[in-house]
Amino acid sequence: MPAHSMGFAIESEEQFMEYLDLVVRTGEQTETSFGRKFSLVFSNGEEIVALMDEDHEVFHVNFHHRKGMASPVGIYEVDTNEEGELTGLTFGSMRPEEETNPESGMYPFVFQTGDMEVLEAFQQSETRNVEIAAFAHQVRCFATEEEFDQKQDPEVPLSSESLVPLGIFNDEVNDVLAPTILLNGVVTDVELLQNELSQAQYWQFTVQTVGAAYVVFASLDRVTEGEPAVGGIVSVEAWLTGRFV
Repeated sequence: MPAHSMGFAIESEEQFMEYLDLVVRTGEQTETSFGRKFSLVFSNGEEIVALMDEDHEVFHVNFHHRKGMASPVGIYEVDTNEEGELTGLTFGSMRPEEETNPESGMYPFVFQTGDMEVLEAFQQSETRNVEIAAFAHQVRCFATEEEFDQKQDPEVPLSSESLVPLGIFNDEVNDVLAPTILLNGVVTDVELLQNELSQAQYWQFTVQTVGAAYVVFASLDRVTEGEPAVGGIVSVEAWLTGRFV
């Protein structure tokens, strides 16, 4: 989802391997305890991160955008798979009220990161500044708050400034935690960007919602109703990625 939302054309394994080869050949390299980290940042801020182990095998690829919004996040847990290896899923709470209690934020949420070297050093709960980018799965746009209210589900009405951390909940259908949210808010700026590799256009817009602002990235086909405009209301289902800053 993140790759498509910022214009990367990846429709096959062959295309994915071409991007991965580009990152490893030309990206900035950092030595880490697990091997090497490669980061390639494109002209508009799109970023691809590849992590390579000591056997020169890539074991994790993460897409991010450097124009995300930085916010203080209380980090209280990092996820591992059955082998005890880090997955990049990180549990946090937005803007903790107490410095020594990272779970005291406005709401909990999950984000995906490629900063494994930060997670490897994680030993106890802490508050860190995290650059959060939201990649849209679906965007619905409304000209006014009245229009937004009219199209709400009467059984589960939501405020025009609200956030539901979908990925934090487990149920019988979705038994895997995921870095996903449902975000409703007011658009404060909008820009149409173009991916330098694919030449595909995509939306970048900032959404002010409860407790924070989020920068959302959406391919044109993800906007299923209306068009993002300053002062309008949007409802966005999005995947979150984060970079520790």
